[in-house]
Amino acid sequence: MNQNRIGIIGCGWLGLPLAKTLILNNYKVKGSTTTKNKLEILKKEGIEPYLIEITENSISESINSFLNELDMLIINIPPKIRKEGEINYSNKIQNIINKTSKIKNILFISSTSVYGSKQGKISSKTIADPDSRNGTEILKTENLVKSENNTIIRFGGLISEDRNPLKYLIQKDEILNPDAPINYIHLKDCIGIISKVIFENKWGETYSAVAPFHPTKKEYYDNLCEINNIKKLKFSNKKTVINKEVNDNKILSELLVITPPETACSNFVFAKDAFTSDILNAIVVLLNFVILPGLSYGSQLALGALGVTFVYSILRFANFAHGELMSFGAMTTILFT
Repeated sequence: MNQNRIGIIGCGWLGLPLAKTLILNNYKVKGSTTTKNKLEILKKEGIEPYLIEITENSISESINSFLNELDMLIINIPPKIRKEGEINYSNKIQNIINKTSKIKNILFISSTSVYGSKQGKISSKTIADPDSRNGTEILKTENLVKSENNTIIRFGGLISEDRNPLKYLIQKDEILNPDAPINYIHLKDCIGIISKVIFENKWGETYSAVAPFHPTKKEYYDNLCEINNIKKLKFSNKKTVINKEVNDNKILSELLVITPPETACSNFVFAKDAFTSDILNAIVVLLNFVILPGLSYGSQLALGALGVTFVYSILRFANFAHGELMSFGAMTTILFT
């Protein structure tokens, strides 16, 4: 089998940039789409493209060549139950799993909708208790995928610079649940988490991936409206009990993914923008690799010159063994530090 070959079913908003990241890390990537026009786009990005249609009763024959010689499979298909009516999402995924007996690892992209809206503080140890049709179907699908060789990532609400929640909220007359905490995660963090799972072989795990930053819905959207110079949304005054807040320390401890609030909630909200972050990174690099090494080396030369000056001023001849003494001192310091 050809190593480092990954298949991504669903090369959309998340799948396409994920594929590009994996290709940059020397993986060979196959990608599927349901749109003929997108095949050429995938091919131009270095992805081996496949047109695959999946329903609850059937799957395209091209799935066999798609799955051939894969080491890993990433299933990235949202339920879309609201749009597609009574389609059985778990049966759709079952059609894929039935053909994956030769694949070593499967990564299933799930959702925090498997947790009920009234479950309060949620961690990786919280037992999922969905209270929506979407959540119920996704949890059923997770149980099909779950094994010691497969990993499940439950992402919160997905956002990025080009995925702005205001686009559809400004069309609503009233927004419910103003005091509910947000549970969002940025596209870049999604890709980073998935990549870590693959690079570090974190299989047999279930992660809940949400930015560790939870302002209320009203705080979040008020700030978003202000930044975009949009009239503030009208929120309902009705009291609700929706209080789901997702925090998974396993993401930080095992995958070492650190999500700054301004990145996690997109750089157009709570803006310390990306430019500021880049400037700070540049300053740190300059300090670590230019200024501090320069000061250190310059100090060594200054001490050497000072020592030779003292010896010459007292003894009236240069003692070049002073250089050997400096070297001995430097090596001793390195040895004990």
